[in-house]
Amino acid sequence: MIIATGQVSVDTTSGGKQIVAERAGRGAVTLINHGTNDVFIGLSGVDATHGALLAGVKGQTLTLRTTAAIYGIVGSTSQTVSFIEEY
Repeated sequence: MIIATGQVSVDTTSGGKQIVAERAGRGAVTLINHGTNDVFIGLSGVDATHGALLAGVKGQTLTLRTTAAIYGIVGSTSQTVSFIEEY
């Protein structure tokens, strides 16, 4: 199993900010919230009232089994989100 990691500062950018790119060989990706701002997760176009909730709890995780690109957005300020991709 190959693992890739990284961090992204998610902000209020309209349509969401890309956290991870589409990867054909990916089995799963785990997203980790670094702070106390809720982050909404989805495809491109995600907004701060729709999407899967990555709760604003430091260390909160969300694991997705997808090869699609994943985007996130916050309602205000910004929030660091880490990711761990498994191949």
